[in-house]
This record gives sequence, structure tokens and C-alpha cells, in this order.
Amino acid sequence: WASERINPIVVKEIRQSLKSKQFTVSFGLTLIAAVGWTLVAISLMVPRIFYMPAGGQLLSGYFCILVAPLMVIIPLVAFLSITAETEDGTFELLSISALSSLQIVYGKMASGCVQILLYLSALAPCIVLTYLLRGVGLTTILFCLGWTVAFSIGETAVGILLGAIARTRMLQVIAAVVLLGALFTAAGTWLGVVLSGPLIGGSVGTEEAVVSLGIVSVLAVAVSLVLRASAAAIDFPSENHSTPLRWRLLWLIMI
Repeated sequence: WASERINPIVVKEIRQSLKSKQFTVSFGLTLIAAVGWTLVAISLMVPRIFYMPAGGQLLSGYFCILVAPLMVIIPLVAFLSITAETEDGTFELLSISALSSLQIVYGKMASGCVQILLYLSALAPCIVLTYLLRGVGLTTILFCLGWTVAFSIGETAVGILLGAIARTRMLQVIAAVVLLGALFTAAGTWLGVVLSGPLIGGSVGTEEAVVSLGIVSVLAVAVSLVLRASAAAIDFPSENHSTPLRWRLLWLIMI
């Protein structure tokens, strides 16, 4: 039942992503960087690692490694993927297929989410090691990773929107430059916030959790609005996209 009803674009995008050289290189470099940081950090902290907490310092390195693919590579790949569909004329084939523009956009987004899960699962043993070495709490780890994933999903949605809007070659180049600069800025800012706060002697309390829950709820509706706008940008102008966009905008204002 599930295999018959799953979005075929999801299957196609995941297969293409996992077989691409970009994913192979970036995923391999992430694993090599994680193993290398583990060996270097532990060798530098011996022998004090046996009697002093060292989880925070080790997690800082893993966090820097994880931010690069999640907040830079995956959103950029989503943008390039949707622009490639524009160049290949895939959207014009919608008129003779049963697929909708919304299925294409959600398929691109689902492919990005699968890649996020793969990177997280690859570094999960390393993150567990930092918790066992003491010095960092479980709530802090979940807080940092959760916000990184949320930012990655939001950036991926924005990348899909820019790729859907940029229909000409010149606009695609301009959008790629702007997106790449924004991704590096966001990743550097988030790294600075985390490394100077929760991971270095800080902690996550109830107030931070409540504020995070509120911001995530706003971010979720905003991502839904952005994806719906992306579907409207690649669909036929005669379709009614204004009503779904207005409903999502209303929910965003209300929240």
C-alpha cells in the first residue's frame, strides 16, 4: 500500500542523490573529517581525558563538521536540482502526466530531509561518545542538533524557491551567488552562537525550550508557505494558487 502511494518524485530524487558524485564526495569527506577529529582530539587530550570532562570540546568539532553539509551543501544541491529540472524542460511535461507541481516540490524537499538523516546517522556514534565523556548535557546536544536541522530544512526550502523562481540562465547565476553567500553567512553565524554559548559552559533551560518551540512552530508554517510558493512558480499560471498561499499566510500571521 505504501509503495503504491508514495510520491514517485521522492524515489527518483533519493536514487539520483545517493548515486551522485556530489553526495559520495561530501559524505566521504564528512566521515573522514569525523574520524580524523576523533583521533586528533583524543590524542591531544590524553591523559586528562580520563579524569576531566571533555565532551564539550569534542562535540564542538563534530558540530563544525556537521554544519557544513547540513547548512551549506544540502540547500545548495536542492537549488541546483530544481534549476536542472528547469533547464531540462521537466515542468512542461506536467501537462501530460499525473504529477502535480506540489509533488515535485515535496519530492525535492523529502530528498533533502533524507540526506539530513543520513548525515546525522553517520555522526550519531561520535555524538554519543561526547555524551559519555561528560561535560555536555543531553538537552544541550538535542538543542544544538535540533536547531541545526530546523535551519537546514528552512534553507533547503528557500533554495527550492529561488530555483523555481529563477527561470533564465542569468537569474540562476545571480540566485546561486546570493544563496551561496547567505548559506555561508548563516552557517558561520550559527557556529559562532553555538560555540560561544551552549557548548562552552552554557546550558539549555526551560525558557530556551519554550522560546525554541514557538520559533519552530513559526518556521514550520513559513516552510509550508515557501514550498507552496515554489509549486506555484513552476505550475501553469491558470491554476489557482492564491487561495492556498493566502491560507498559509493567514496561519503564519496568526501564529
